[in-house]
Amino acid sequence: MKIQPGTFFCNGREYMAVSVVSKRTTLTASEVVDAIAAGLVKVRVFSGCKAVSKADVGMLVRMKGGAQ
Repeated sequence: MKIQPGTFFCNGREYMAVSVVSKRTTLTASEVVDAIAAGLVKVRVFSGCKAVSKADVGMLVRMKGGAQ
């Protein structure tokens, strides 16, 4: 498994830095920020870097796909 910059692991869960979510998925940066503001995803901080779980990112991508 290749670990990319902006990827974090904690208690067996994978997290992505908020700044790289829009680069690795079909989500826009504003969609990610809106989801965080609405409380749809929980933000964790790793060494000063804000990150969201990969499972939460997958949920957002599925929600976006269903809305189209």
